Amino acid sequence: MTSINILKDLNPEQRQAVNTTRGPLLIIAGAGTGKTTVIARRIAYIIEKKLAKPSEILALTFTDKAASEMEERVDQLVPYGFIDTWISTFHAFGDRILRDNALDIGLSPDFKIISRPQQVLFFQQNLFRMDLDYFRPLSNPTKFISAILAFFSRLKDENISPKEFSLYAKSNKQKAKSEDDKIEAKKYQELAHAFEKYEQFKDEAGLLDFGDQVTKVYQLFKSRPKILKNCQNQFKYILVDEYQDTNFAQNELVKMLASNHKNVCVVGDDNQSIYKFRGAAISNILEFKALYPNVKQIVLIQNYRSTQSILDSTYRLIKHNDPDTLEFQNKINKKLQSSKNKPGIPPQEIFADTLSEEADLIAEKIEQLISKTQNLKPKTYTYNDFAILIRANSQADHFLRALNMKGIPHKFVGSSGLYQQEEVSLLISFLTAITNFEDSLNLYNLITSDIYQMPPLDAIKLTSYAKRKSRSLYYLLKNLETIENNDLEITEESKAIIEKALTDIEESIKLSSKNSVGKVLYDFLKKTGYLTKLERQGGVEGQIKIQNIAKFFEKIKEFEDITGNKSTTQFIDYLEALRSAGDDPATIEFDPDLDAVNVMTVHGAKGLEFPIVFMVNLVSDRFPTRHRGEAIEVPEKIIHETLPTGDWHMQEERRLFYVGSTRAKDLLYYSWSRDVGGKRSKKISPFVLEALDKPKSNADINKLSPLEKIEKFAPTPPKSAQQVLFDVDVLKL
Repeated sequence: MTSINILKDLNPEQRQAVNTTRGPLLIIAGAGTGKTTVIARRIAYIIEKKLAKPSEILALTFTDKAASEMEERVDQLVPYGFIDTWISTFHAFGDRILRDNALDIGLSPDFKIISRPQQVLFFQQNLFRMDLDYFRPLSNPTKFISAILAFFSRLKDENISPKEFSLYAKSNKQKAKSEDDKIEAKKYQELAHAFEKYEQFKDEAGLLDFGDQVTKVYQLFKSRPKILKNCQNQFKYILVDEYQDTNFAQNELVKMLASNHKNVCVVGDDNQSIYKFRGAAISNILEFKALYPNVKQIVLIQNYRSTQSILDSTYRLIKHNDPDTLEFQNKINKKLQSSKNKPGIPPQEIFADTLSEEADLIAEKIEQLISKTQNLKPKTYTYNDFAILIRANSQADHFLRALNMKGIPHKFVGSSGLYQQEEVSLLISFLTAITNFEDSLNLYNLITSDIYQMPPLDAIKLTSYAKRKSRSLYYLLKNLETIENNDLEITEESKAIIEKALTDIEESIKLSSKNSVGKVLYDFLKKTGYLTKLERQGGVEGQIKIQNIAKFFEKIKEFEDITGNKSTTQFIDYLEALRSAGDDPATIEFDPDLDAVNVMTVHGAKGLEFPIVFMVNLVSDRFPTRHRGEAIEVPEKIIHETLPTGDWHMQEERRLFYVGSTRAKDLLYYSWSRDVGGKRSKKISPFVLEALDKPKSNADINKLSPLEKIEKFAPTPPKSAQQVLFDVDVLKL
């Protein structure tokens, strides 16, 4: 593709961002302004102009999905198809550098990356080697493990090494004079010692956590200048997406790589900085101009997503964060301008007396909007055009229930609780049943599941009899023929089910002796026809179940990769340990092809867009939430980033509200209710009033009549079958 085609259809600011190829560049990209297009075309432009080879360009982002999308777009723009540009997440980049140079930093090249639950498990296994006192109480030795690991993670975000923290702890102890100061100093000394031990034990075991993939690269570059110089010479152009989400350590890495040529382009928006709880330092983008005085600054304000009415409301809202914004400090205009001809409808307020009534009103509104457009050709809205955005996962229940009562297909995207899902719980019960004959509960769950469907009455009789005889349920089923009918009466149907279940269990046990847990489970699903049943079931529910099963298979692959073990028994032990350590993976991820209303957190909606958005449960103390500090605070004296001034928690919550609102393309609704449970009535979120530019809410209360409250409990109508959108072969390992 020629440079003319690469620049085609770009607005003047986008064009300038693409063809600026020398020196530091700050692209301030507001919501919906086409930043991914700009980054992809800038990479293609650099390659087309032969300013650098594809392998001499490094593009860093934060999610695998964003990296894949960027790579795909560049691949379409650049001749010869596949390119070898380094487009990856910070962690994937760090992993690649460390594996290529593992011996230079004392690592084994086949080191393994462990997740947070795996870290908890590892810490538990080494707990009594850590010399902890205060942080290992006798009554509950594991009480502080999660808090300690979160603290270590924050230290790594700030690029604070165990040695640096240890020096601080010693100095702090020497300066302590009062009794309280001495107690606090002792705690930090204990943590410093544990930090050193934790890192030592991980290194010995050949394990790295996510923070190591950045900090150890930094250490490698510091201790091996030649390796740093090779990387500096290789990467002639560096691009960083979502720069407002970088932490201090990641920014230090970027600065090191770009220190010679300074061809560093960062793309971000301070108004969308919403990950401080993960260590993101908004100061990185706010201070970029001070770091590079000769920086060229380009502001993208042409919005291709929302109506002007929505953009005007969100701008009113975010202006309340002044003067701690780029717009104020850099004296620029960031007011977004819509590309749509019509101004659209301003955000609408929905007010109900109770939270359940609020949820019902949202469901009714979705029903109305769908029915209004069903007869239009082409149909304007489908279910997946709607998003209900919540501040926290715990707030979803009322809205899920209301959608269910209306028979509206929906999916709770990215929520936790994978192991509690019926279809996944069934798989865990099966794997437990073939590895532990004494576990009667999981065997009971298996025989009463959708696969075997034993009548509950017979299943209860069997478990009660086994309990009376102090036998396991498995023993009873195996020896059922020896029991006289007078003692235990069950139907012939149940006897046939028992025979089938025992046959399947025995065959799976034989298979497990020579095959991996993944193959054993896949064979069981195919043999019982459970996958085929879900596939034929159709509808959103069946599709979601298959996606959740696929997620569980990912956990099995993770186990095999981390442990190098494929034993079914070992997997069950590993899974139990992870669950005890707090592992609770998310369920399905966002799928634009699944025709269902999307229910998700505002954080989960970042980077997405929907024609119609409902932001719900907008009351004080819920949005904004009350500020809760970290369990173990990192002392301000050793924090390297520039800490935000003013009420930074309220500013972060306001930015989160802004991100949620700017997901909407056509219609935006703000809903709230006075009674959300508890003794006191709630007040409307101040953010709603700021966005709507009102001193107080004047919405009419929507209240259900007694009869309408009763009607809420009417049976849910049957769901219509829908086409299955994917192949069950994705589950094969």
